[in-house]
Amino acid sequence: MSYLMEIQQGETRNIVGIFSTMENADTFLRSIPFITKRKESYGISYTIPFVDLPELYVASYHNWRYVFSRCSYEPERDGDEIEVVLTEVSEMDTAIPEIAFPKGDTRLDAYTFPNDEVQCEVKKRIALFEEAKAYYGRQGRTVERGGLGSQDGEYVTVSDEHDPTQMCITFLLEPQSTQAREKASSFEDFLRIIQE
Repeated sequence: MSYLMEIQQGETRNIVGIFSTMENADTFLRSIPFITKRKESYGISYTIPFVDLPELYVASYHNWRYVFSRCSYEPERDGDEIEVVLTEVSEMDTAIPEIAFPKGDTRLDAYTFPNDEVQCEVKKRIALFEEAKAYYGRQGRTVERGGLGSQDGEYVTVSDEHDPTQMCITFLLEPQSTQAREKASSFEDFLRIIQE
């Protein structure tokens, strides 16, 4: 595995590069005098106090140059300290002996899943929607999906029994719903569980 290094403050993200090992990334970071290294309960953190960040500093590593400048960031406010973030990344051009998913996470609506769980979660959402479509379809009702990309995430709407032009949100396509369906003995049981 390799490590992608980024310098982040709030929404600002500046990519430094990829290091083949954590030790190499640490060697590069220790060569920069204004980076603070701390042991935390979750591991090692690297931060840059804004007051210590020069207007111009050129870091050198294996003939690569990276420019640090206080012009790239804002004075710290609301705890937006400047952080060095190291993310383990998979080298997709390198063949591996067996099938695997790359390291990291992928967002599905408002939730984030490890890459090796995304396929399964998407399949659960599809199956739950298809089951709702079949269940309500037998009642002559219309079933649709909506809200993709919204803050609350995707949901399933069903037409009103008495007015087919009126669509009502029945449930969200979220982990709680797929988990409830796994526990339920039937789709009717699932509807009862999510309405409790």
